[in-house]
Amino acid sequence: MGTASTDASGNFIIGGIPNGTYNLMVTKESKVVTVLVVVDNEDYVLSEPIKMPSGTTNSIVEVKTGAPDIVVGNLEEQFTQEDKDFAQISGNKVEIKLVANLINKEEIKDDADKISNAAGGNTIGLYLDLSAYKTRTENSIPGTPQRLGVLPDIIEIVLPMPEKLKGKSGITVHRVHDGIPQTLQNGSPDENGEYFVAATDTITIYTKSFSTYAISYTESGTGGSAGSDSSSETSKAVCSRWPGQPVMGREDIPVTHTENGEAYAAITEKAVLDAATRAWEEAKAKGKTANGIGISLTVKDLGDQKVVGFIIPQYILKILTEKYIRQFELRSGMIALNLDLEALRNLRVQSTGDVTITMAPETRRSGNAQTIIINRPVYRVTAGYNKDGNHMEIKSIGNGSAIYSIPYTPDKEESGYLYAVSVDEQGNATRITNSAYDVNTNSIIFTSNQFQAGGVGYTQGNRFTDISTHWAKEAMDYADGRGLITGTSNTVFSPDDNITRGMLATALGRLANVDPGLYQANSFTDVSSDSNAASYADWANKKVL
Repeated sequence: MGTASTDASGNFIIGGIPNGTYNLMVTKESKVVTVLVVVDNEDYVLSEPIKMPSGTTNSIVEVKTGAPDIVVGNLEEQFTQEDKDFAQISGNKVEIKLVANLINKEEIKDDADKISNAAGGNTIGLYLDLSAYKTRTENSIPGTPQRLGVLPDIIEIVLPMPEKLKGKSGITVHRVHDGIPQTLQNGSPDENGEYFVAATDTITIYTKSFSTYAISYTESGTGGSAGSDSSSETSKAVCSRWPGQPVMGREDIPVTHTENGEAYAAITEKAVLDAATRAWEEAKAKGKTANGIGISLTVKDLGDQKVVGFIIPQYILKILTEKYIRQFELRSGMIALNLDLEALRNLRVQSTGDVTITMAPETRRSGNAQTIIINRPVYRVTAGYNKDGNHMEIKSIGNGSAIYSIPYTPDKEESGYLYAVSVDEQGNATRITNSAYDVNTNSIIFTSNQFQAGGVGYTQGNRFTDISTHWAKEAMDYADGRGLITGTSNTVFSPDDNITRGMLATALGRLANVDPGLYQANSFTDVSSDSNAASYADWANKKVL
């Protein structure tokens, strides 16, 4: 596809590479490292630097003529400590090579018969020999390649979907290893961490065992693979949720189990890859690849359960961050949460186990919450993981961003202003500035870098008695409805009074969604440190407004 040499700093550019999954082979002197990369936009940048080994340990992928153009990940991590120590010696080298070779059933009659029985009457689409070899070179003299039946750890093998298998259902991966026929699990790892995922354009095999592989399918069906609902137009829909945001691929996911009246949905790789494939197809068709892609997963068939937990395995977080999924949305019937790429990276860094994001109704109401929320919906979103038997809570996503969307249809009597509120553990409500009611989706929308409780707040419109005929009434209602500027009393706005610099700084700061906690310096002698305008005045001063 392309080659390039690095500059003095180790940087390189390869132009004209279409979106897709590739093996990047990096060579320095006698060292060769092969890594898997997923190019998802025209300005793709590697997420992490590629480190050449200190010793000569080479990882190589060889595809024989006629075999699918496989792409392999994690092969460079299969060297033992003994290999690494051996390769440190001058003149020594250790090479691991994965070889893919297309074979026919006449060449492997015994294995083909075993696979046919395991397939239970399904049609075998292809046979593939996947072999791993290790070769040691000592004192510059190559040794005999040693065939490896098993590698130390799981590697990822991505096959482009063969033309004859496209549109088939019931895609299944089989193998014969050490003479024993085996069928790999679809979508989730077995006790050895091995499984496969069939997406629209690819089949991904996660394995550490190498021998004869085969892929079977059923003749019926027009698309998808086992377990997918190919008849659901909703799950196949693709949409752009916000201007400038990535194209979103949608997928419905089922409740996998219930516990103490709470419903849980485990996110599978198949759901993620199917949604990502649909998004890419739509983005390419519409010429919108520049913004990347996103994934939207909706849990279905909740029944009476009001609490929903989305279980995100660590390997799914790895896929989402390494494949540069720009937006990852989780939707229940109550609330939707959309995490950007930086938020996903923060989740992955902070956790050591599977992350569960839980959405639950929040019923506590104290103080002003009883008047601005009343019985409108509030939901608490939490995130955490288990470590050594203890639940570890994740509260912040750092520099990441989460968009909360709460469906709500106003009553006809609600002619005022709807906005989002945050609710603390005691049930006290705080208005979220820069939140808005989206009439296109009938939802309250706000952005945060925290997992928190958020709900629908309301302020009665036309509450000021002195602006009904004023030329700026609409603007004043807007400013009041969004908490930018309030009146001089509950019923009086005083539209012709002079505005102070502090009031203006406060309004602009709230409009810009400034965090007052980040601006604590008292920059002016005439602004009291306990004034509501102090933080906003400091912000305005630093921004040279």
